[in-house]
Amino acid sequence: MATMVPGPMGNNPHLHNWKCWFCENCYLGFSGILEHWEEGRCVKYGRIKELVFETPEYAWCANKLIDQFPFFCYECRAHYQQISQVYYHVERSASCQHLLHEDHCLGALQKFILDYYHAYGMDSADLM
Repeated sequence: MATMVPGPMGNNPHLHNWKCWFCENCYLGFSGILEHWEEGRCVKYGRIKELVFETPEYAWCANKLIDQFPFFCYECRAHYQQISQVYYHVERSASCQHLLHEDHCLGALQKFILDYYHAYGMDSADLM
């Protein structure tokens, strides 16, 4: 499973280093490891987007899978091409950070993605 390296970066409690359990590289923020996976490194290309649209906690916060900017911040409605871009925005925006808490859409989505890969890590690019 991707693991959070202890200790937040600077004054932002949401910017931890995350270690990819497939390649052992570290990335800043959950947005960093998502970007790594979205690019098809360690995880099948396109799978993260599919997972987001399968997630009940986030599916209502996204547009159709074929839209150019299918993802948006539920708080400020800014639109993005990748879910990692939404996390990047929210991790760094004081007015939107509450969406990262477990009881909000991005916190629930993060848990869903981590739980999925903890249980079903076999869709790693190395194993395909």
